[in-house]
Amino acid sequence: MPRPLSAAAERTVLDLWAARLRVPRTTFDAPGTTFVERPADFPAVVVVELGGAVVVTGPGPALADLRPLPDGALLDGSALLRALAARSPHLVGRARLAYADASSFVEPHLAPGLAVRPALGPDLEDVLSRLTPEEREESGLDDATDAQVLTDATGRPAAACGYEVWDDVMAHVGVAVAADRRGQGLATTVAAAVTRQATTAGLVAQWRARPENVASVRVADRLGYVRLGTQVAVNLGG
Repeated sequence: MPRPLSAAAERTVLDLWAARLRVPRTTFDAPGTTFVERPADFPAVVVVELGGAVVVTGPGPALADLRPLPDGALLDGSALLRALAARSPHLVGRARLAYADASSFVEPHLAPGLAVRPALGPDLEDVLSRLTPEEREESGLDDATDAQVLTDATGRPAAACGYEVWDDVMAHVGVAVAADRRGQGLATTVAAAVTRQATTAGLVAQWRARPENVASVRVADRLGYVRLGTQVAVNLGG
């Protein structure tokens, strides 16, 4: 049975997103939709749902296109693209937002012959260079400030994981496995080490994954990440 996220961690998540979206913290206390207007040159529409409360941010004209949509459609990338068709929209992606802290984290067993250590010198690039450009961008590891690599018996890095600290309270975690080393559970092992490091430091760990990336979702589930919401982003102007 999954371990629950602590009440303090849930508050941290809601406080952080309220600050980032520039809405009152009470916005997430009950289901409902809030539209937050950004300057006319703001280049995107971002939708965040947490606990049934939905916040939609974007320039005023784009928000006017979205207001007639039912709440469920605001989390549907295809529906957003249709409503924003006149604004040359591009779907950045839809992601599930899941979180872990010391109370929910599940420690897996380390397989024999594997070692996890801090990324040094070219270690991280060794892994990232074996990804497609799209996979590299999705991993978010180019922005990670704390990264670790998993090495096999040869000593070569086979997987990497790291995090970027958000607002001094959250570790936004990213993971990548070299294309030639997938399907061996390496992502779970290296992500466990990084999640442990983040939660031990008192941070709430965030795992953002596309729903169709089943492997990433499974890793998060194995490590005790608890899903709290959804994020959808659409760039405007091509």
